[in-house]
Amino acid sequence: MKIKRRYNQFAALPTLNLEEFEALTDLLYEAVGGNRSAICRILGIDRRTWDKWITEPPTWPWWNVVLRLAIKHMMIGMHGRRGSPAAKHVAYVRDALARIPNNTELVDEITLQAWQFSAAEEHLRKLLAPGPLAWDRIKLVANSGGFTPRQLRLAANSLGIVKDREFGGSSMWSLPEVGED
Repeated sequence: MKIKRRYNQFAALPTLNLEEFEALTDLLYEAVGGNRSAICRILGIDRRTWDKWITEPPTWPWWNVVLRLAIKHMMIGMHGRRGSPAAKHVAYVRDALARIPNNTELVDEITLQAWQFSAAEEHLRKLLAPGPLAWDRIKLVANSGGFTPRQLRLAANSLGIVKDREFGGSSMWSLPEVGED
C-alpha cells in the first residue's frame, strides 16, 4: 500500500528584504573593520560569493537571520570591552546599527547579553581572587552567581583564566598572573 502525500499546500517562501540585507552587510563590514576574509569565515561563504553580493544580492530569504545572529555575537564581544576598537570605529558601527530596520530588538538583545557577559567576567574575577578553585566548585549553584556553565566558560576564555587539569579530577581555574598575557 502506497501512502500518497500532498505537496500542493506549501507555504510560499518569503522574499529577502534587500534594504535590511544591505544594512546588515554594511554593519558586518564595519564591525570587522572592512576585513572581507573575516566576514567570509564568519558566514561560512567563499570570498567570491561576498564579492558577487556587492552587485547581485542573494535570493535565499534567510540570509538576514544569519547576518543578525553573526552580528549579535560579534557586537556582544565588542560592547564595553577593554582594548575595544577606537571610538571612531564604534561610532561607525552604531550608525550602521541605526540604519537596520526593526533594530530595537537587536540592540536590546546585544545590550542584555553584553551586560550578562561582563557580569559573568566580574563574578569570576571575584570568585577566583582568593586563589585557584576547581571547576566543579565554580559551577555549583552556590558559586555560579546565577550564570550558566556556558556563560562562565566564555567569560573564562575572555579573561584568560588558567585551567590546570589534575589527574583524574576536574580542572583547577585561576586568574592569570599580572605580567602574563
